[in-house]
Amino acid sequence: MSNIYVFKFEEGVEAAKAELHIVPAVIAAESLYGKGAVRLGFQYSVCPPKNSVVIKSLNEASEAAVRIFTDYAIKNFGEFSFSVERKEPAREKA
Repeated sequence: MSNIYVFKFEEGVEAAKAELHIVPAVIAAESLYGKGAVRLGFQYSVCPPKNSVVIKSLNEASEAAVRIFTDYAIKNFGEFSFSVERKEPAREKA
């Protein structure tokens, strides 16, 4: 399992502020799945010029962190303050 999620925030919501909600989401997921499971499967980056956060999820534990982050973003910034697009990761050539 591998998913890439691109969160694009509307004007007035800075991606850097949204990043502050990633840590609590990861901690919450760690409570359910353990630190190792989340840390091995969760990667993210913030792109201020595009006002976006990109999260790569590699396992069930990291999927939980993505869902929790999404809920925090809805509660803190509003349901229509961002969009989420799930992208297929690029296939590696053999």
